[in-house]
Amino acid sequence: MEDNEYIGSILMVGQNYASEGYAPCEGQLLKIADFQPLYTLIDSLYGGDGRSTIAVPDLRGRTPAGEGSGPGLSPFYLGMKPGKAEVKFTVTEENMPVHTHQASFRRSAISPKTTADFSGSVVRGTLACNADPGDRHGPAGNIPAGTAARAWAASANASMAVDVIGDGELDPLEGELKLQSASIPVPLVEAGFDQDVTVPLEMPAHGIPFLICTNGIYPPRD
Repeated sequence: MEDNEYIGSILMVGQNYASEGYAPCEGQLLKIADFQPLYTLIDSLYGGDGRSTIAVPDLRGRTPAGEGSGPGLSPFYLGMKPGKAEVKFTVTEENMPVHTHQASFRRSAISPKTTADFSGSVVRGTLACNADPGDRHGPAGNIPAGTAARAWAASANASMAVDVIGDGELDPLEGELKLQSASIPVPLVEAGFDQDVTVPLEMPAHGIPFLICTNGIYPPRD
């Protein structure tokens, strides 16, 4: 590299080493006695005690930003290092955005033959039953049973059926239940609150070394 670069200039290079007159921008401390011209330019803006040591900018894994206050942007001052690679927060009712979930229905475990179709404001379905006489007195957890005079199905746990046309054959019994509302209320259980969530903030990038000129031309003020 030429030695006519201004001291304090920062540039990107393709190689993984610093040539003579340059130092990598890795936040390392330099002795003021060895880098007096650079000290008069950057002082302790990037670290060091300002008496015997100074530090060069640390651009490892960081993106440089223009110093100052752009319209509608947060101010950036020389030497400040804002931003995080990720942010962590706890999910609460206050920071959870308004959203919806699709509700699903599961048929009763009483019988695999019991089915229901929830669509619009009509519920269509078939009802499981038993051809044998009943031996339970309550409906809870049970299905309709047959009687000595009439069987509701040809076998146990089949769909309820009746002889509709009088030909001696049992026809599946289906029906519709019309609802007053096109929606069916479904109780929902809150979930996900009080969980710690980590959100990455890094944008796509490409690692390039940064060097700072430590020995060159002292930059004039005008």
